[in-house]
Amino acid sequence: MLEKSIFKEMPYILPKGPLHNSFELRGDPHLCHFWSEDKQCISWLNKHPANSIIYVAFGSISIFNNNQIQDLALGLELIGRPFLWVVRPDMTIKCINCTYPSGFKERVADRGRIVGTPMKREVIQLNPEMTPLDTSILPWCHFHDAYTEKIVFNYFIDNNRATSDVEKIICNSFEMLEKPDHFIIALNQEEILIYVTSGLRINNAFLGSTNILQIRITIFNNKQFQELKLGLELIGRPFLWVVRPDITNKSINCTYPSGFKERVANRGRMVGWSPQQKVLKHPAIACFISHCRWNSTIEAMRNGVPFLCWPYFGDQLFNQRYITNIWKVEVGSKAQDLLEDRDILARSQALKNFSDTSVMKGGSSFKNLNNIFVTIPDGLKLEEDDHNFGRLTTSLTTVMPNFLEELMRNNAVEFTYFIADIFMAWAFNIAKKIGLRTAAFCPTAAGLLATIFSIPKLIQDKVFHENGTPMKKEVIQLNPEMTPLDISILPWCHFHDAYTENIVFNYFIENNRATSDAEMIICYSFEMLEKPVFKEMPYILPKGPLHNSFELRGDPNLCHF
Repeated sequence: MLEKSIFKEMPYILPKGPLHNSFELRGDPHLCHFWSEDKQCISWLNKHPANSIIYVAFGSISIFNNNQIQDLALGLELIGRPFLWVVRPDMTIKCINCTYPSGFKERVADRGRIVGTPMKREVIQLNPEMTPLDTSILPWCHFHDAYTEKIVFNYFIDNNRATSDVEKIICNSFEMLEKPDHFIIALNQEEILIYVTSGLRINNAFLGSTNILQIRITIFNNKQFQELKLGLELIGRPFLWVVRPDITNKSINCTYPSGFKERVANRGRMVGWSPQQKVLKHPAIACFISHCRWNSTIEAMRNGVPFLCWPYFGDQLFNQRYITNIWKVEVGSKAQDLLEDRDILARSQALKNFSDTSVMKGGSSFKNLNNIFVTIPDGLKLEEDDHNFGRLTTSLTTVMPNFLEELMRNNAVEFTYFIADIFMAWAFNIAKKIGLRTAAFCPTAAGLLATIFSIPKLIQDKVFHENGTPMKKEVIQLNPEMTPLDISILPWCHFHDAYTENIVFNYFIENNRATSDAEMIICYSFEMLEKPVFKEMPYILPKGPLHNSFELRGDPNLCHF
């Protein structure tokens, strides 16, 4: 229901979303958490009426410069509504390196060549039922660094090749979101290997009323941080704001506007990390200011919460296009309109109902997979910047394969099936060597995956050079039914660094080749959400939205950042 057309187009992708809320699965509060949760925010939410809080959260890896943090803070203050803002400790970096002069890429698009960036801005459409897609939102196009974008793009290409080693692809989506023509036979396995990074201890407790805005962002500069805070103050509404310790490149306490905490103390709450599934399920939450990462998007949609979108990089711009152009559950930058617009609230509730149907008995995502979670090093040294996507992308393909093969050969557990993130498709060849059947799991929108799979055609159609550089600024449409896509939002185009963009672009190319090793592609989406995409690529199987863990089991410790 979420990406119906995509699952119709790619029936080999199996939707398995929305993913289980970890609190409902197990009881160990220490597994897979990046940051300690501020559980007191739930108690704080409990004090507010329904639909009153703006929730602002930008996931676990998005990064802001100081100006962005200032802008967001001032905006949150100015809007005058209560908010909950998740601000991670590592939310900003010391220096945001923007390589290109303002407007440079546009001015030289018809005569210059930049490695890893689109040849032209274009809208593509993979098939007539899928929405047109602007190539500028593809995940390798957001780094403002040609080197990083090239690395990421090439990673996707290699990953696509490696995906051919898997037998099935599982996707965190559901049928009604991205409906396919038909489904692939569900997995039948005794053990599934899924590797994830380990995390920190969780905390929980804190919410209870209504009309709260939740805020979860990425990385800000100090000015953005200040402006968001002042905006939250001025809006006059209660808010819950997740403010990671690293959300700016300076100490968080130093970046708040003078007197801000005191002025919003009676209606605003800032926490370092939150139990997001519980927060978004809370009746006090009125809207969600989000970076639009797919997990956060699905979680909010699963609970009928409307969005205010602030995408940062990767698949976030692509997902924002879904929210604003297709599902229409976001209102540009007007929080007050969002909180009072009954049509937006109704559309959000309709998406929630689709999600509920998908995870109920008989729904497209009802069947569950039992998972074993282990940790594999990414190869970066402790002192290295894990926000350097060029370095991280290179390390993924040079360091992790050996660790993975050693783990699989020496583990006491006998594995019968191997499932990996589709953007780690290099792992499928390792699984094949060991004799395991394979499936790829796509954690992003099926539409984004379809666009990445179309890289060879986009190069053939002269949208991109072979190194990922756009031939011109262009909007593409993969087919007449899919929404147009500005190529500038493609995931290798966001690094503002030609070297990184080239690495990322080449990664996508290699990843596409590797994807051929997968027997099945399962997507975290659902048919009605991306109907044209699943129609275009029927081999992608929607399996979302994944079950909320609270409603399935009782273990609060699984897979929390």
